Amino acid sequence: MENNIYKFFALLLLYTSCITHKEQLQSNAEISLRTTLQKVQADSGLVMLMDSAGNVIAKSSLSLLNGKSLEDEVYTTVRDMGTLAVPVSLIPVLEKGNVSLSDTVDVGNGIYNHNGKEIRDHNADMGGYGEITLQQAILFDSKVGVIKSLSPYTTIKTTYSPTEILNFYHSIAVSDHSICSAKTMKEIQQTFEMVVSEGTGKPLFSDNVKIAGKTGSVIKEDGKLSIQILTIYFREESLSGRWDFEIPYTVYEEGSREIAVNKKLSSHLMIKNVFISPYQIVVFTKETGGVHSQIALFDQNGKKISFEEIGDKEGRWERKLYARNGRVITKLYGYVTTEDSIALYKAKTRKEAKRLSTYQFSVDVL
Repeated sequence: MENNIYKFFALLLLYTSCITHKEQLQSNAEISLRTTLQKVQADSGLVMLMDSAGNVIAKSSLSLLNGKSLEDEVYTTVRDMGTLAVPVSLIPVLEKGNVSLSDTVDVGNGIYNHNGKEIRDHNADMGGYGEITLQQAILFDSKVGVIKSLSPYTTIKTTYSPTEILNFYHSIAVSDHSICSAKTMKEIQQTFEMVVSEGTGKPLFSDNVKIAGKTGSVIKEDGKLSIQILTIYFREESLSGRWDFEIPYTVYEEGSREIAVNKKLSSHLMIKNVFISPYQIVVFTKETGGVHSQIALFDQNGKKISFEEIGDKEGRWERKLYARNGRVITKLYGYVTTEDSIALYKAKTRKEAKRLSTYQFSVDVL
């Protein structure tokens, strides 16, 4: 990530019925911001915490370039908030019935020319998402999917201040029906929960705290990447009367399964199992002795399955995440290499992947 992260914004909307001293929240915000900026190698960022009444109860900004706080205007300065601002434009279009979250859109390889400007998804170098629904475009932060779906009906505005964006998400969190109908509100709230249970916010998923959120990013003209992450935290006891929906994750359990593979590829590499849900595929591996693997996946028709990211380690098992996007899969073909190169991830056909791989495996899904 070095040299390509321009700024990191963490806009946190905290809902809790427990009593916490404001000083403690402020201290936690400052520590979390510094830690996160260092982790992603960003040069500066900010964090804001808001309670259910709409009061900002803690905020902090920091530049790692000089170790000082940014000017107070940083919270109210309008800037490009990227895909984090997409729901602001999405809601009116949903209200008019121009689009539905179930509408499909082909994002292809994640590269799209819009009004003479190249639009790239975050996984364009890995082959893109292909055909997905508009809701999946939100879940997986596909800028191409959003633009192709909404631009025929509206101008997608992404320039807002961090405070404006925080207030907008607060309205969603407290079910403020002055901004949309109850039907649209429920759809948006469900989608934000799915971002955390199935989408780009999945690393934040918790069994102990109900969480919904939206991630976003924007590529600057100088090629540097600005990341904004909005996370909405909820405690179970504070949800009464505010969020009228079920956790979508439970809906997908019927279509999810874990398949044991237990294939030892070498003395330092083993494919343990594969977890498959309607939207995602996770390959669990055991890697020792400094070995790090790359795995390209294809379905029974030879269609590539888009690699998303390397997930957090689960016990002694490494996790590699792929976007299934609801497609029918009866068999998986895996091609593995331990060479330090992304060439295998870029392979477009099984023949090319086999040529670039050292090991292969297959999994019967049905």
